[in-house]
Amino acid sequence: MRVSLLTDALLDYWVGRAEGIPADQLRIQLVPRTDMLICVRGGKQRFDPSTNPAVSWPIIDRIGVRIGPYLGGWEATYCGWQAGATGLEAAMRAYVAAVFGADVPDVAQSTLGENVPACEGTL
Repeated sequence: MRVSLLTDALLDYWVGRAEGIPADQLRIQLVPRTDMLICVRGGKQRFDPSTNPAVSWPIIDRIGVRIGPYLGGWEATYCGWQAGATGLEAAMRAYVAAVFGADVPDVAQSTLGENVPACEGTL
């Protein structure tokens, strides 16, 4: 999957992998009674760097991602360029792309929590 298309739970999952969190400690789960997917670390703690500044800013500060407005959205540079709807989304995409390249593998069905449908190998 193209890093430039990652959003929400999938982007959060790949940020976790870039941070060195083992795949077996990250899970994508469906929030009960909603259609919202979230990334969970260690089975209970939500991991949401693409939307939560408390999680993403330590990463941004540590690695030195540059963020700025771009054509009605946001851009980020860190060993390459990425865009996003928000500064955090752009920054986390830039980080994932720097670690894994322009594409990441599809998330395995075993990574998905109960009741999460797989759409041809991706979410």
